[in-house]
Amino acid sequence: MTLQQLYNEKGTQFKLSLLAGQKGLHRNVTKIYYLEDLLISDWTRDGELIVTTAMMNTKEPDWILKFVKSVQPFHPCGIMINIGGYLEEVPANVIEYCDQVDLPLFSFPWEVILQDLISDITVYIFETEQLENNISKAFFNAIFTPDNRDEYETCLEKYQFDQYDTFFSAIFDINSNDLQRRRLTMRLKNLFHDAVLIQHLRETILVFCQSDSNDIANSIAGELNEWQILFPNTSVRVGIGSPVCHYQDITNSYQKAKLSLSIAKNTNKSLVSFSNLGILGILATGEKQLLQSYYDQTLTPLEEYDQAHDTAYINTLENYIFCNCDAGAAAEKLFIHRNTLNYRLRKISDITGDNLSEQDVIFRYHLAFLIKKCL
Repeated sequence: MTLQQLYNEKGTQFKLSLLAGQKGLHRNVTKIYYLEDLLISDWTRDGELIVTTAMMNTKEPDWILKFVKSVQPFHPCGIMINIGGYLEEVPANVIEYCDQVDLPLFSFPWEVILQDLISDITVYIFETEQLENNISKAFFNAIFTPDNRDEYETCLEKYQFDQYDTFFSAIFDINSNDLQRRRLTMRLKNLFHDAVLIQHLRETILVFCQSDSNDIANSIAGELNEWQILFPNTSVRVGIGSPVCHYQDITNSYQKAKLSLSIAKNTNKSLVSFSNLGILGILATGEKQLLQSYYDQTLTPLEEYDQAHDTAYINTLENYIFCNCDAGAAAEKLFIHRNTLNYRLRKISDITGDNLSEQDVIFRYHLAFLIKKCL
């Protein structure tokens, strides 16, 4: 559940006023946390909604600004301040700071009973989480046990997913410690709050409904660039599946996302979308045994020569082909002289018995190297 949803549902009931941080209303709410003491501000956890009466502000005039700045590093989703008792109004410098960091800041009047607000919002968060968990479980079953329709159809039709005509999945493989993995998952929930989140083993799966896969891919790519800066020791690979027209077929999109993720790992890319794979996508969906046989038949002789003579002719040929047989470009990419490249190409022809100037030979090797990315 996002803070925007909570504000829409409970704002009038508890007379909430949004003072700052409107750009952060997309953040997900995990729970409500009552806090008055700066000394335990580091107990704050990702996604918590902080509630305070600012009672300590009577002893220290700048306390409320220090309070807000002390919890910000722990990624709360927002802050609610009770005014009219210990604090007559929220200071302008607090509002300015929250706007700077896009931290949603609310006030509510002293007449609102604090216990009622905390209790009511806690129940609402719990009920909303239960609903989200039910939908997540239903899509999990649709992906992994698609033949057991009783396990997901009733739930998804109840929430009108049968009215949608576009679904696709994305798989995130996050190689990090548990704390950073939770933070990255929370960032995903904040960024794609309309998507359905599923955790399966080490996979984080997002199911998108009525979204454009190219737009989502661009958004994910931008987020991955930020992650590289914020979490430099974390490795993330993403595979995006092709769109399907009904939730009953979401398992097909998941399988395509799985293939895309495998290609991302094999090609050392952070993100691969199945829709953009072209012939590589066709190869990836082929029979693995047949693809392996073609690869072995085409490239094994050269691989065996490399192993026996400590050479790198496979790498030379692959770079030459993927540089569109441009000897100058391939030599530059390999950091060798063009004459050295030409010598290696002649050696490759001697070893394989193939004429690398023939188009069908180049196509055969090109196909084998594409298959390599799928295996």
